[in-house]
Amino acid sequence: MTRVTLANGLRMVISPRPRAALTALKLFTKVGSRHDGSQPGISHFVEHLMLDRPSREPVTEEIEALGGEINAVTHREYTALQAVVLAEHAVEALRLFQDLLEPLDLVTDRLERERDVILQEIEQAADSQSAAWDLFLHALWGEDAFTRPIYGDPAVIRELTPVELDRHFSSYAVPERMVLAVAGPVAPEDVIGAAEQAMVFPASSGWHDHFTPSGMGPQRCRLVKDTKVARVIVGVDAVPLADPRRAGVKILDMVLGQGTTSRLYQLLRSRWGLVYEAGTAAMAFEDRGYLCAYTSCAPANVGRVLEVVLEEFERLAREPIGGEELERARTRYEGMLARRFETVLSEAGITGIEELLASSESFEQAVARVREVDPGEALRVAGELVDLDRLAIAMVGPSGSLDA
Repeated sequence: MTRVTLANGLRMVISPRPRAALTALKLFTKVGSRHDGSQPGISHFVEHLMLDRPSREPVTEEIEALGGEINAVTHREYTALQAVVLAEHAVEALRLFQDLLEPLDLVTDRLERERDVILQEIEQAADSQSAAWDLFLHALWGEDAFTRPIYGDPAVIRELTPVELDRHFSSYAVPERMVLAVAGPVAPEDVIGAAEQAMVFPASSGWHDHFTPSGMGPQRCRLVKDTKVARVIVGVDAVPLADPRRAGVKILDMVLGQGTTSRLYQLLRSRWGLVYEAGTAAMAFEDRGYLCAYTSCAPANVGRVLEVVLEEFERLAREPIGGEELERARTRYEGMLARRFETVLSEAGITGIEELLASSESFEQAVARVREVDPGEALRVAGELVDLDRLAIAMVGPSGSLDA
């Protein structure tokens, strides 16, 4: 893996994959929903407008002509443009990224069309599983910039003007807040040279994030919805990307709820059949993270499911993980990470996000860190993070099922 910073401040991370037939390019910009300020959803709106330029041939068609596909995504911490093309067309795809960062063409009918699409997305998200995850983040961190729904507020989306969208878009082309990740059968020096010619931005001192934590402690939040399935998410504050305890958190994640041999799956699914699904997620961001368990179950089972989940969280902080269980967790993590690194697009995604928000590392480095975690380290990390009085709980389901 090659890491380099161009003269204008744009960072690059390049992962050669000599045997791959495709090359993936992913351009990350540190502008996401947490940067929306008083206009929740503006970053996602701008992302919609970046791919469709009525004044020129659609970029999607140009990328398809190179045997590839292109997409964009808005996250809480960043926006990303991504393309996968046949390996010999990587440089041409790179030039198209520069075109997408040219000033927006805010034609009124196009603007209104995308506005309608986003409003539909918001409506669909409110009826989907994502509503439970938004509720969990609110339970964990309260009214915080990080907990805003990515799609935004319908009232705000309806009122955003071309001037406001254009002003927000101008914050994207700040090279010091950008990372270009490339994975495929490429020579690093060739990609770097092409980027120096294609990704032309004026050098900039950038702009700095200033976020004030909400100060609200973890809560128990309920959302009543007329559903046949109840969703329960329970979690704690964990660690950010650069925290040395992150490897320990990954072990806790594997042991608690990753895979059919994990503790929660064995108890809730295999032994008692209380849930339709049971799993965990350990997420690390630039300045925070969480470790959580998620389940979906019949509404009548919510109370018992919640009881078991709380017991297993408490057990993590009380009992060392046995040697055999720890080794299974290490091996399961290595296999899971190998699957995530399997495609060029996923590798570009992993390395690009880490480079943007912390510092990227190779597959081998990540596995080595996790394999160094011993029972004592895992117990220490769990003891520092897991406190039953500071668990955030989010429950979504029909009335009467959420009284646990």
